[in-house]
Amino acid sequence: MNNTSVHAIKRNVVLQKHELWYWILSIHLSFLSVAGNSAVIYIIWSTAKLQTKQNAFIISLAVADLCVGLFITPTGLICTYFERCEIQLQVVFYNFLLLASMTSLIIMTLDRYIAVIYPMKYNVLVTKVTTALLIALAWIFAFFISFIRLAWLYADLDALKRNDRVYRLVTNLTMGLLPCLIVLFAFAKIFLAVRGQYSRQESQRMQVAFNHSTATCTSVLEQESPRVNHRKNNTHKHRKNSSVRVLGGIVILFVFCYSFNLAISFCEDYDLCKVSDNFRDVSMIFIYINSSVNFIVYAFLKREFHQTLNLRFRSLRL
Repeated sequence: MNNTSVHAIKRNVVLQKHELWYWILSIHLSFLSVAGNSAVIYIIWSTAKLQTKQNAFIISLAVADLCVGLFITPTGLICTYFERCEIQLQVVFYNFLLLASMTSLIIMTLDRYIAVIYPMKYNVLVTKVTTALLIALAWIFAFFISFIRLAWLYADLDALKRNDRVYRLVTNLTMGLLPCLIVLFAFAKIFLAVRGQYSRQESQRMQVAFNHSTATCTSVLEQESPRVNHRKNNTHKHRKNSSVRVLGGIVILFVFCYSFNLAISFCEDYDLCKVSDNFRDVSMIFIYINSSVNFIVYAFLKREFHQTLNLRFRSLRL
């Protein structure tokens, strides 16, 4: 997903010179990413009711986004103006953090897909062990795909150009375009499935309510039973609604922000156009935005997180 040219990797001290506006925006987004994702990790980690399997995937994504804000802009600033750095290591390390964010989103989408499409099998398929395994595999896979590039980044220039071109073409398809299509397709199926489930549940609830209202010999307990079940169904409905809204917000934000970088990569790798440095900078700013504002998605769309956040703010005021 990195569109840094081969010649820049081998011959320049820095990956790319940036203008002042880029550094101002990226530094602010870096602070926002560190603060927001740190808050997400702390709130989930310190709140017992939020320590669920689903939120473990959110923590994995938050850690990846935290690392993007914590390392990419600060190290880029240092390597540009203060210290000569190993460009090859910069490239693979930056790609590792961005791929870790992507793979974390994919396994989070997979978790919600199984929960909604196969609810009866969810607790069997997604256990604490499989959750930990999926998170570990997401990070290991991102590490392997990124650092395998070191096998030829120190080779002679001809071998570097040849191998790196093939690598970029393959990764742009498998780790760029394909993940975007997968998460969009999965979310579309989840959204349609949830809408269908709610329609059926509402129809059943109305039928049950009608049957109870027309019954002549109904005990007090029987009269309260549909109300209790309705409250339970409402709680489950709000929880699932919250999960779907959060996933939808993160998926749409991810696809939108990464589409610019993906377009640049395909444009350059297939020699379709020449991309200006300013447009390349804009694409990186959108990637930083994606890592910075997921916290806002959790705060406004995830019901339990929003409630816990409000309680923490109230306790601080007191």
